[in-house]
Amino acid sequence: MAQWSDSIVNSGTVAATTETQVGSTISIPNNQDWLITGLWWQHSQGGTARISIPQLSGMRGVYVINSAGGDSLSPAADGSSIWYNTNFVVKGPANIELYVTPTANTSDTAYAMMQYQVTTKGTGQ
Repeated sequence: MAQWSDSIVNSGTVAATTETQVGSTISIPNNQDWLITGLWWQHSQGGTARISIPQLSGMRGVYVINSAGGDSLSPAADGSSIWYNTNFVVKGPANIELYVTPTANTSDTAYAMMQYQVTTKGTGQ
């Protein structure tokens, strides 16, 4: 068994007020469990964001977009360094999808960042 912490940033152009996936689906391998510890989203038009984990069927996972400007974590008026602290385990194999729903039809890049801790499972477990 091994453990480590990591993060992933997904991005993609979003130009509609309908829910749109940001980046690609994140796949958790069969031999890993991920503890999701933090989430952060950005789009210039604000709105809502959602994490979708089909394995956690009762999870709503809806948040307000953290930042309306830039692709950086900052205390400035257009950014936010405030993370959504989370604490849920996803056992592989599983898929995670990150979405945004902006409040206006302005084409812009959306960012979704997820922090997590990985625990690998040995073959004897």
